[in-house]
Amino acid sequence: MLQEHNAALAAVKDVRSVSRGMVRLGCGPHRSVSVIPHLFRAYLASYPNLDLRLFAGDDNLLFDRLRGGRIDLSMMNLPVDDSAFSSHACRAAVHSVST
Repeated sequence: MLQEHNAALAAVKDVRSVSRGMVRLGCGPHRSVSVIPHLFRAYLASYPNLDLRLFAGDDNLLFDRLRGGRIDLSMMNLPVDDSAFSSHACRAAVHSVST
């Protein structure tokens, strides 16, 4: 679990240029309760003016939300098999961005 937490933290830290505003993150139900609370606490300690929003769901729902612009990034398991998105592996975590 600690490794998953560290990997998730590394993935979200890629958004370093964002110091204020809103970031909408999607992930599966397990990560939403096991990893994300620790990740959000750590990230908000460095960026207190950032509004972090969490959306949990299965991969199909998260893909739909990415396509519709309702979330900015998503943590999913590899492989991500959708040509509309690019995937970046960060140890155990992935973030996908709309292309």
